[in-house]
Amino acid sequence: AYRVVPVVATSVSHNASTRIAAWEAERLAATAKQTGMFGTIEPELLQTAPRQVRQRNQFREAQLTFAALALASTLGMLYTAYIQPIPLHIWMLLPICTLLPPALRVSIAGSDNELLPAQYLAFGTATRALVTSEDNTTPHKLPVEKYSIVFRYKYESADGRVHTDHLTVPRSRAWHLGLCEGATFTVLYNPKHPEAHTPYFQITDAELVGAMGAKVSPP
Repeated sequence: AYRVVPVVATSVSHNASTRIAAWEAERLAATAKQTGMFGTIEPELLQTAPRQVRQRNQFREAQLTFAALALASTLGMLYTAYIQPIPLHIWMLLPICTLLPPALRVSIAGSDNELLPAQYLAFGTATRALVTSEDNTTPHKLPVEKYSIVFRYKYESADGRVHTDHLTVPRSRAWHLGLCEGATFTVLYNPKHPEAHTPYFQITDAELVGAMGAKVSPP
């Protein structure tokens, strides 16, 4: 015969149950946050801002900057040696002139509403956008795969407002992504100015660490 014996929970089992319950609550909260008005947001975008961003062309930009400095210095030395000496203050302007364009680009893009792609990845709010229509803008005499398609879409910001915009994508690229009327994709918008945004799949010069990539969901 079997006898029922009461089991008293130990502190270890109690703590384990508490942790499991907390993990499940976090998972459910993340799942709820991941699902927006028009679908599911990529998991890597659920990280707390600022997200960890990696520049894809950072090494190439450093190489170009170094090459520009080296070229300017070489030309300056040749001019000094064979034509006439260059004043010291002109030499001091060489690195400034080389580094000024990237600095201006960052300054302009870092204004209140315009962000760099990497800044959208780090600080942008993610939400899903819905493609509401598509229009072919290419003359019919060209092959179908060379058509350019205008996709109009809308997305909702955290304040409940619905924003609309459009983008032009080559037909071959649209086929590859699966873009069509009724499809959804993720956009990242400026939390301070929700109308300023960029589609996640169009960010190609930077990426989130550990990201699996943008996904377009069919209708």
